[in-house]
Amino acid sequence: MENKNVESKNTDYNKTYRVSKFWATLFSFIPGAGHMYLGFMNRGLQLITAFFIIISIPNIFHSAEFLNFFSIIVWVYSFFDCYHLRKRLEAQENVKDELILDISSKKLNYSYIGIGLVGFGGLILLEEILSELSIILGPSVYNFVIGSNVLRFLRDSLFPLALIIIGITLLKKGKKVKESQI
Repeated sequence: MENKNVESKNTDYNKTYRVSKFWATLFSFIPGAGHMYLGFMNRGLQLITAFFIIISIPNIFHSAEFLNFFSIIVWVYSFFDCYHLRKRLEAQENVKDELILDISSKKLNYSYIGIGLVGFGGLILLEEILSELSIILGPSVYNFVIGSNVLRFLRDSLFPLALIIIGITLLKKGKKVKESQI
């Protein structure tokens, strides 16, 4: 474990700090953690958030299991990006802490995000209420009156429905852009 004194001419930090190859490699196994160890907080936070969101969505919506593949892509990208950032810092290059995907809050449509959060919260609330009803009424009455398949159907059909709505919205926006260019 050899520590090297690395002078960073990083425009965001402008300070000298020590980078251990061992710790940088160890932290790089967790997406974003290696970046944070190297001082790239914005990039690290974006990677760790993306990774855990991609992992949690298939656990909530069983129809979104194909997203697990993208978590592997984020993990591999994060690992090698951290390795190359450490190399660039050792070479005393100017490295800027920039976001991988520049998501500007000015470009976001908060009404769509709000609708999604309300729908997601409503689904979780419905699941909690129905699980309490199953305890109160007993499993046999609950299955007869409400049916456990209804909740599973709602949860599993929500993600494909959201994809369809997003696709239709994008198609409409694309059509408006084409009409404005003509």
